[in-house]
Amino acid sequence: MNRNYRQLKPYKDGHDLAVRVFELTKNFPEEEQGLLASEIRKAAIKVPAKIAGASVFRGSALVDAFVRVRNRLFGLEAQIEIARDLYYIGVDDAEELLALCDRVRRSLSIMIFRLSR
Repeated sequence: MNRNYRQLKPYKDGHDLAVRVFELTKNFPEEEQGLLASEIRKAAIKVPAKIAGASVFRGSALVDAFVRVRNRLFGLEAQIEIARDLYYIGVDDAEELLALCDRVRRSLSIMIFRLSR
């Protein structure tokens, strides 16, 4: 796969998610910039980064790497929900981010299914 990771739907979706997270977390309160905002950003940026990194693997190692990335999305969703519940991001923005997480998870699931056959 190698450099072709940029063409993968999960990578593109993960990139969109990370960019949107960075846009929305800019507006967090100053005291949260180093805490929750930072954790959400780290979790979001790891999604496309881990997909890119996994592109060096083949076979079951690639599948396992994609499964790990997919599982990370649950933690990111929990952080987004906390930010929403603390009113750091609006309900509509949170729903947008959660939908992006779901989109990445679905595209990864399709890749995992195809690679597992």
